Amino acid sequence: MTSSNGERPATPDILEGVRVLDLGMVWAGSICGQVLSDFGADVVKVESRSNLDIARRGRPIIGTEYDPNQNPLFHNTSRNKRSLALNLKTEEGRDVLRRIVPHADILIENWRPGALPRLGFGYEELRKLRPDIIMISQTLAGQDGIDARLRAYGPTVGGITGLDSLVGYQGEAPLGMGHAYADPNVGLHSALLALSALERRRLTGEGAYIDVSMWEAMVAALATPLLDCELNGRVAGPLGDDAIPGAPAGVFACAGDDHWLVLEVHDDADWAGIVEAMAHPDWAADERFASAEGRLAAREELNEHVRAWTAPRDRDELAELLQGHGVIAAPCLAVSERLFDDHLLAREGFTWVENPVLGREPVYGQAIRLSETPGYVREPAPMLGQHSAEVLRELLDMSDEEIEALDEAGVLR
Repeated sequence: MTSSNGERPATPDILEGVRVLDLGMVWAGSICGQVLSDFGADVVKVESRSNLDIARRGRPIIGTEYDPNQNPLFHNTSRNKRSLALNLKTEEGRDVLRRIVPHADILIENWRPGALPRLGFGYEELRKLRPDIIMISQTLAGQDGIDARLRAYGPTVGGITGLDSLVGYQGEAPLGMGHAYADPNVGLHSALLALSALERRRLTGEGAYIDVSMWEAMVAALATPLLDCELNGRVAGPLGDDAIPGAPAGVFACAGDDHWLVLEVHDDADWAGIVEAMAHPDWAADERFASAEGRLAAREELNEHVRAWTAPRDRDELAELLQGHGVIAAPCLAVSERLFDDHLLAREGFTWVENPVLGREPVYGQAIRLSETPGYVREPAPMLGQHSAEVLRELLDMSDEEIEALDEAGVLR
């Protein structure tokens, strides 16, 4: 499969020849392998019905019977990957994985601390099988420390990192993010670390063990409130629209059902632009608004004036008008609008693929753009165990009889 414009890059993929064993699960564990696979790595997702990836679960979209091949989350995070169904609860399954490890450059996992070592696949055991292997372990709080064994999903991480404490209306209790933002955040951290480890190995010949904490990766993304607390003694809380800097600034209702516009005015040039866009209303001549400091002091009054101006007007036309006057403004798009946005489609922010079960469906594109070796979606996400026989023949030179025997023994399930 090529990219959605029908063209496959003429140059080799930048990670061609790199093989990854992806034992990652859900969203956080799958993003690292997805990024590597988009740039040409051969990513083999090792999975099993006995410990089914949550990203494969969910209600059926077609029919009424449960089907692990229908979840769109899995279709997005596991495109370009090959699926090897391998029951690691069996000794035969663990033996197959031991035999495959020497053929891998990277192993990714986000199991609970100690889970893989108990099965015989800790980093030291892996090094005996492949001395220069790179192992990436993602957990909530790292492999050691007093909270290392805490369990959590992405939304929980929003709580313990302080992210949730910042989301809500000013002066009221936090509402929380309600979104697993920590999942893609740690996945992208892991992809960067994987590439760094590959380069280090190229230079030194040495592998690496990478311990990635979702907690710490998320805290690193919240630098501003942490620095404000450290330097100024201020403890950040919910700010509502006031979290958007500037004056006037915020999210403003427009004509239509649930149509909103976000805008920010920071300096005198921005102010001149919005005044021009509003056709110089009389209230804008107030001398209090002549400086950024004065406008900040009168922020709520300014916002009321802007609310009255935006309320009867079309959101998209306002965004275009304001942008034309140099003002930072954009429509707040619904999910469906993002999916079919002309700009995102033109830049392949979404790519259409042919899924074996659901048919033609969109998956998100690769936001990282390299000029000569662009990442792209080659294949849809695999069916569970779709490539088991192929991988075993290719890497272990297994015969059809050997593969059939493993299948009958419940190893390839």
